[in-house]
Amino acid sequence: MREALGLRTVSGITDTSFDLGVRVWRDGSQKQAVSLGLGFEAPTGDFDPRLGGGHYAMTGRVVYENRVAPKYVVSTEVMASGNLGEAVIHEHLYGADEGHLHGAIIAPHGEIQLGGRLGVSYRDEAGWLSANLLVTSYLRKPEALGPVALRLGAGLNIGGEGFTVTGAVAIPFAGLMPNLWMGQVGTGYRFGVVPPEPQALGCACGK
Repeated sequence: MREALGLRTVSGITDTSFDLGVRVWRDGSQKQAVSLGLGFEAPTGDFDPRLGGGHYAMTGRVVYENRVAPKYVVSTEVMASGNLGEAVIHEHLYGADEGHLHGAIIAPHGEIQLGGRLGVSYRDEAGWLSANLLVTSYLRKPEALGPVALRLGAGLNIGGEGFTVTGAVAIPFAGLMPNLWMGQVGTGYRFGVVPPEPQALGCACGK
């Protein structure tokens, strides 16, 4: 990957994140649902070349979904995250005004932060497509509005056994790091609850 300042190219394993979600409520008409999620970040990446952040972190989230049409769902999410233990701080990561921002170069963040998401998704038996507005606010190290970004995502169901291949790109346009685009790919397994793109309502296939 190319560092933000364009000084060198490095490669290797980055920090690893684990996420678990579960639906805690769904109305009788199965049009609305609430789910809870918990994420854990482990410092598996090398700190020196900026592949890793050098610390553990945890994220909690609450997701509300409302099916407004058979295959269209509007959702909103509130999240909070923080470091576990003392953080390693990268001074002057993207400039003097952002000197306390830390974490891996592909996942920079503050020591404590809040975030929100508002999105719409299309879901059927083959997978899903989504568009989301993401807003992040750093509460400590730094105290600043984080990236405001448009996140476009897609998921493809594999084999009908609950496995999903996912991909997404985040395009920031305000706040810190407005030029740092993010892309990710992944896979997930649905145990009848919430796969990587929260789908507590399912796809309404055949309804």
